[in-house]
Amino acid sequence: MDDHVDYILRSAERKEMVIDLNLYGLETLIQDVKSFTPRFPESLLNKVINKFEDMQNKLYQGTFGLESTTKIRNLDSLIVEQKCRMADVSKCENIVENVEIDFTKDMMTAGLNELVDEYISKSKSILQRSQIKQYKD
Repeated sequence: MDDHVDYILRSAERKEMVIDLNLYGLETLIQDVKSFTPRFPESLLNKVINKFEDMQNKLYQGTFGLESTTKIRNLDSLIVEQKCRMADVSKCENIVENVEIDFTKDMMTAGLNELVDEYISKSKSILQRSQIKQYKD
């Protein structure tokens, strides 16, 4: 039972990490020196990316006391299967895609694991672009 509670608590930390990635990613993009000292948001973004990626790997590998998420078949409908999760399923059929911002039907119907992996990847991209800009300035 303790393993289940630990698993739930640790995996629930991902919500906070998504919020942090949003904040630090935005601060990295706009370079607002009133809220943070220069380059501080980048260091915080990097820290959260690494923590989030480590958390995902541990969930995949099953090192939180429970099996790997790839072996827990009861979770497949949430974390693996690509399907519409809206209350009104017909809304998924009428999605107007905007590829420029990666708003696609595939992303709207992706499983949680894929969404988290994509989110980490996009956050890394923001960080990398910021570091390239630093060298150009």
